[in-house]
Amino acid sequence: MAVNRDSFFLLFLSIGFLSLMYWVSPTGSGILPPCLFFLATGGKYCPGCGTLRCFHAFLHGRLTQAAAYNVVTLLSLPWIGLVIANFLSERWIGRPLLRFALPRWVEWAAAGLIILFWILRNIPAYPFSLLAPHEL
Repeated sequence: MAVNRDSFFLLFLSIGFLSLMYWVSPTGSGILPPCLFFLATGGKYCPGCGTLRCFHAFLHGRLTQAAAYNVVTLLSLPWIGLVIANFLSERWIGRPLLRFALPRWVEWAAAGLIILFWILRNIPAYPFSLLAPHEL
């Protein structure tokens, strides 16, 4: 099976993103953009707020700090890695590393949990304030 350009593009994009996240701190670097939702709402957090800082902390082995920035992102990293690995494996060797099919309710439950996370992290009271991105 021939390897197509899309799979090389995804591989190099992933390596480039991980390299950028390792070497450039999203906090105050001026290179990476701030969250537009946060700016537009005057300080409300979207479900993705803290994701770049989470990646940076994770790549430096600071798992508790990564969770403090965005616990949903941290928990979804194995899934993201599996999806990318399956895509590349299917393109390069003709079959995915792992075959799986999620029921529709799992997708709806994941969407519901993300919306719940979005709401709870904007409640300015303990323990919900722990879901907002913060330094340890």
